[in-house]
Amino acid sequence: MASLKDIKVRIASVQKTKQITKAMQMVASSRMKKATDAIVNARPYAEKLQHVLSNLESSDSSFGNHFFDERAVKNVLIIVVAADKGLCGAFNSNIRKKTIQLIRRYQKENIGVKLLSCGKKAVEFNRKLDVEVLKEYSELFRDLKFNDAVAIMSQAKTLFSENDVDAVDVVYNQFISVVSQVPVSERVLPIAQKKEESVDLQDYIYEPSKVEILSTLVPRYLNMAVWKALLESNASEQAAKMMAMDSATNNATDMIKKLRLKFNKIRQASITTEIAEIVGGAEALNG
Repeated sequence: MASLKDIKVRIASVQKTKQITKAMQMVASSRMKKATDAIVNARPYAEKLQHVLSNLESSDSSFGNHFFDERAVKNVLIIVVAADKGLCGAFNSNIRKKTIQLIRRYQKENIGVKLLSCGKKAVEFNRKLDVEVLKEYSELFRDLKFNDAVAIMSQAKTLFSENDVDAVDVVYNQFISVVSQVPVSERVLPIAQKKEESVDLQDYIYEPSKVEILSTLVPRYLNMAVWKALLESNASEQAAKMMAMDSATNNATDMIKKLRLKFNKIRQASITTEIAEIVGGAEALNG
């Protein structure tokens, strides 16, 4: 049986752990607010770019931008976005499972797979896979910038343009809410030529030409696709971390209650034993 001193030490240790998890929860909460604001602002811009491109493509598919060209898929580049750190529940393991699932699907179809790792955890688990890793971006989320998305997409565009890969997918955790983050895979290249009824086609007069407009909009759209994935992942990570630390804090509180109850029971039993010994000794003297 543990002594009172041992239990006191355990209570103090758990209290320190609780202070740490509570502080981490508050930090994650603050970061999540900034991250969610960023993704809320980015989503409408990305959707509007998609709408404009769909309108242009639907009105005239003869503009000849090669990033829209669909071809037989022999090789695929998967951009894997995970966190730089752990302590965020199943956040990283979900991305790992999604990536492996996607790789196995392509391998069954005899499609070659190449990886691009974003985030320290993605770097770590992608190195263990029997797949070629072209580039690694570690510590990406320490100071996340739009130029990071530009650099990532620049390499993807080069590979696609030179026919080294025939498609580019992005795997990341999509932010749904504080309690829900869903691992998804999205194809960013070639650009999907959506034939949606909701696209309101207008007879625009384009100035400059459609080709010139597309030469500007397409790179912005592709950069934004990666940037949005990074922002979604960042918001999801902070939400997952906040929930994980909240759970850890609650568990620490419950453990402290149990330890204090155990401490009081042992102390009560000890006092009862001492009283019984004193009474027994007094009776022996009187007898």
